[in-house]
Amino acid sequence: MRSWYEAEAQGFLNRLFSHLDEARVRLEPHWDIDHICFRVESRERYETRKIEISKFANLLIESKVKGRMISTFQLREPIIFSDYAIDVLELPAPKLGKVVNEGFEHIEVVCDQTFAELQTKYERLDLDTGGMNKVFNSELEIIFGPENIKFHHSSLASVVRLELQKKVWTAIEKSEVLQTLAPFFPLIAGTLPLGLAVEESDVDVLVTVADPLDFEKICRSRFSQWPGFEIRAALVRGEASTIVKFVCENIPFEIFGQRTPSVRQWGWKHFQIEERLLKLGGLSFMSRIQDLRKQGLETEPAFAKCLELVGDPYEELARLHSLSNAELHSFAIAKIEG
Repeated sequence: MRSWYEAEAQGFLNRLFSHLDEARVRLEPHWDIDHICFRVESRERYETRKIEISKFANLLIESKVKGRMISTFQLREPIIFSDYAIDVLELPAPKLGKVVNEGFEHIEVVCDQTFAELQTKYERLDLDTGGMNKVFNSELEIIFGPENIKFHHSSLASVVRLELQKKVWTAIEKSEVLQTLAPFFPLIAGTLPLGLAVEESDVDVLVTVADPLDFEKICRSRFSQWPGFEIRAALVRGEASTIVKFVCENIPFEIFGQRTPSVRQWGWKHFQIEERLLKLGGLSFMSRIQDLRKQGLETEPAFAKCLELVGDPYEELARLHSLSNAELHSFAIAKIEG
């Protein structure tokens, strides 16, 4: 059953990367294609394709977004293209009144550059900035026509993992942490979106803070109502940082702010490399990490132990962050497969 989409996906990816080459759009070696999107022309075709895709993929979540259903699938066998292994497929029903041609329409790439940087770099191209207004996991799109590419900072799989943790997601919504911190480019990192949470895990939010006093004022006005609220300044790896903590709906939150853009903070580098390693290692590797976490190890030391890293686990994982997919596979696969 996968033959129809495999052939179509390869053709789509070849055409898209030809556009990227012509437009001199360069994907950094350590960036990952986290999912591919297949559009359908009608609600009826959505139901038909959903049944077909379910024969070779597992449905992660189906949810209503702005009046139409969107299904996200985990492919049992990833689409292999160059050094990329694309294992998540998104199937949205069309919006009412919108004409859509059936077929693969875009890929989404997890990057560690800000949207402002990408806009400056590709200002000569046709950019759709509408997705930058999304409260969570905003996106920037380069439009080439039938084949397009979107950049975002959190993978679709990590977003789904958060949404499926109902108590956590309810606390995120009730606290309005993402809306409040929108001017500071919030990113949710840590064990919850990785699927590695233990009972005491908190919601880790990384933000970009240019003015600590203004940031502190906003946090005090919006989060001091919650139990356990505290705010403090700290020097973390030589950089002035602000740390905010509170509890909402029995879920602990920790907000970590630095002048360094959130997409390049150490916490985000650790999150991204850990997610890539989990994708490479699959369920068996995730189980090994979870076992070590349950034994009391923090996340980074647990990864370091499984990968036999020598030295400071935080520094070693940050060093792995810049490896390409091929380099990471070569370095880690034998240790991951154990």
